[in-house]
Amino acid sequence: MRRSTVAVGCAVAVLSASVLVSLATGASEVACPAGTVKALIGGKRVCLKAGQKCAPRYNARYHKYGFDCSVGARLTRRRPKPPPPPKSVSIAISGQEERVFDWASDRCNDEDIPDLPARAYRDADGNVHLIAPHYRAIPFVGATLDTVKRECKVVLDSHHNPDPAAFDDREWLASVYTLDGRNVVGFVEDEYWGSTHPGQCPSGDFNRCWYSTITTADSTDGGNSFTHATPPGHFFAQIPARYVPDSGRRGIAVPSTIVRNPADGYYYLALQVNDSSGRYPGVLLRTRTPDKPGS
Repeated sequence: MRRSTVAVGCAVAVLSASVLVSLATGASEVACPAGTVKALIGGKRVCLKAGQKCAPRYNARYHKYGFDCSVGARLTRRRPKPPPPPKSVSIAISGQEERVFDWASDRCNDEDIPDLPARAYRDADGNVHLIAPHYRAIPFVGATLDTVKRECKVVLDSHHNPDPAAFDDREWLASVYTLDGRNVVGFVEDEYWGSTHPGQCPSGDFNRCWYSTITTADSTDGGNSFTHATPPGHFFAQIPARYVPDSGRRGIAVPSTIVRNPADGYYYLALQVNDSSGRYPGVLLRTRTPDKPGS
């Protein structure tokens, strides 16, 4: 009995294989008119469209091709399931407002002006670094956010390079992230100020000759100093159009805080596109390796 069962099973398997090969070979011979879908139903090649008569017993097969045969034995297009409603999110202020920096009494120089949203991280020694930069990045450092103090030490300075293709003019250390507290990735808003460089802005109008890109900088000492590759090797992102004198405020700017979504394991970074028309659309980037900006 066992031998017979095995023999029959093998015969069925061989027959099924031969049928599948035959169908696959003939697939190219079936030409379906526009507006229909080529399908294999009940072992036959057919062309499906909404409204056709159908056999409910093959409903699972119809589903594969985007149709349903459960109403009146006529094909209908399957509608995708609507996405779940968004989760409710609320934000509330916790604790009392604290003054962290007063320019009149705490500045390290007259251009020590917080000019982008503050970003914070904790280094390998447990210290909190808070960065709210101008084009000279001077951090606040302390054991907690409540106790950070301004350290009059520039961790990333600007190079005022007159070549717009170098992406190395005014540099804002805008977004920072670290996985180990020792090696810190920095995303930099590099602003090219054409009006400050001879021959790069015929009108002399600051806003007509402003162009922004995103570059990268790195620290291997927990954020006590940042460096970047020889320009333009530190380039990260820009709009398709390059700098053109007197073309208006243009570019990509203000990299956000980097956040990780535990549901998919990706780290996300948002960027803002500046358009000379005054529009500011957003761009979203993601990676699983934030310590590798090229990813």
